[in-house]
Amino acid sequence: MQEKTEVHPKIRVTYNAPVTLTFVVICTVIMLLDTHVFDRHLAAALFIIPGGKYSSHPFDWKAPLDYFRLFSHVFGHADWQHLISNMSLVLLLGPIIESRYGSRVFALVITITALVTGVINACLITHPEMGASSVVFMMIMLASFTSFAKNEIPLSFILVFILYIGGQFFNFGTLQHNGISVAAHIAGGLCGSLFAFLLTPQKFPAGAQNENSAKQNASERTQSDASEPAGKRDVKIGTKKSALKKHTKDGKKR
Repeated sequence: MQEKTEVHPKIRVTYNAPVTLTFVVICTVIMLLDTHVFDRHLAAALFIIPGGKYSSHPFDWKAPLDYFRLFSHVFGHADWQHLISNMSLVLLLGPIIESRYGSRVFALVITITALVTGVINACLITHPEMGASSVVFMMIMLASFTSFAKNEIPLSFILVFILYIGGQFFNFGTLQHNGISVAAHIAGGLCGSLFAFLLTPQKFPAGAQNENSAKQNASERTQSDASEPAGKRDVKIGTKKSALKKHTKDGKKR
C-alpha cells in the first residue's frame, strides 16, 4: 500500500509593483550609504535641490549637476524618520496606482512631479530641499481620485486628504514650516489632481483574465492528480475509458 503524498502549492514572493519597490529600494540604499559610508555628504551633494536666487545655496543655471538635482532630490532624505514616513505611504499607495495605470505611466508621473517640484524650489524657495514628500502627496491625490472615479470614496482617504490639505493651507503663507516644504506638498497635490483628470486607467482584456484562470485551474488539477496514489489514478482512468466505450456504443445504436 502506497502512502499518500501531499503536494502543497508553492508560495512565491513576487515583485508586484516594480516602480514602487524600485523607488523605495533606491531611497533606502541612498540613505544607508549617506549614513554609514559618506558621513552625510552624499545626499547633500547629489540628492538635494538648491533654492532660489536669495537662497544660501542658489540654483546655478549653468551647472549641469543642478539639472540632475531637479529630478534626484526626491531620493534624498534628511534622516531615517523622514525616510520611513515617506516610504510607508509610498508602499501603501504606490502598488494601487501602479496596478491601475501601469508601471510606465506611474514612473512618468513620478518624474514629472519631481521636475515640477524641483523647478518651483529652484525659483521660489529660499532653502535647499530634499525628500519624496511631493511624490507622496501626488500619490494621495491620485489615489483619492482613482476611488472617486468608481463612485467610491474610502473614509481613510478622506481623512488623509483633509489632514494634508488643511495643514498645507494653514501654513501656506510661509512656504516652509518646521523644515517641511509646504510648496512641495501643494505642487505634488496639484500634479496628482491634474494626472487624475488626464490619465485613463489601463484595461485588462477579459481573454487575458480567462487565460490566467485556465492556467491556474490546470496547475491545480495537476497538483491534485500528483497527490493521489497510483492505484486510485488507474481506477479513475479505467472508469473514464469504460464510460467512453459505453458512450460510443450508444451513439452507434442511435
